[in-house]
Amino acid sequence: MSPPTGSIPPPDRILAAAIRTEDGRVESLPAPARHHDVIHHMVMKGFTEREIHLAEQGFVTGQGVWAQRRPALRIAHAAGQFLPGAPAHPEHGLFSEDLW
Repeated sequence: MSPPTGSIPPPDRILAAAIRTEDGRVESLPAPARHHDVIHHMVMKGFTEREIHLAEQGFVTGQGVWAQRRPALRIAHAAGQFLPGAPAHPEHGLFSEDLW
């Protein structure tokens, strides 16, 4: 069943910490995994140190979209996902520690 015409879709949410390689591959693990957990996972999968070093840390949203730290911060804020007392890092973006 599709939503009624004119309905507002639910806001997107941050689902997982993720790392995007230079060639666009996105590796992630479900929450509450953190970026260091994803890095360990990548090492176990055979990614090279260079690939990991050049990769970018970010997040995957509920819509399956890669989000860099700053856009992810806006998404998490709009979705009300922050842990109580979690600091905002507008200059650096979102950290998984802010969420879980």
